Amino acid sequence: MKKLFIGSSGLDVRVKEKMDINRTMGHEVKSLISDNGRPDLNMYALVCENRQLIEWADEVLILWDGRDPLTMLYVGIAFGLRKEVRTEYIPQRTLDQFLVEIGRRQP
Repeated sequence: MKKLFIGSSGLDVRVKEKMDINRTMGHEVKSLISDNGRPDLNMYALVCENRQLIEWADEVLILWDGRDPLTMLYVGIAFGLRKEVRTEYIPQRTLDQFLVEIGRRQP
């Protein structure tokens, strides 16, 4: 199976670990090109390159720290292309989780 990992830059070590595990299981794995990884590309060209990677994948795995809006753009692209999208990691200490918790505590 071809698996693409989409991860926030702050989670690079965790993404690499997950990729290594999947590679040893016999899967073909890739990760998105970061905006730092290809300084020769403008943002439009970078997103198009990453869209091609998403099109390549059978499954898209998400690791998001809640801060990088580009990650959500790529999730939307994967969803729009009807890819199987799976959440691998989202920490509990995100703004989203804070808002959920506030909602629970209001009378």
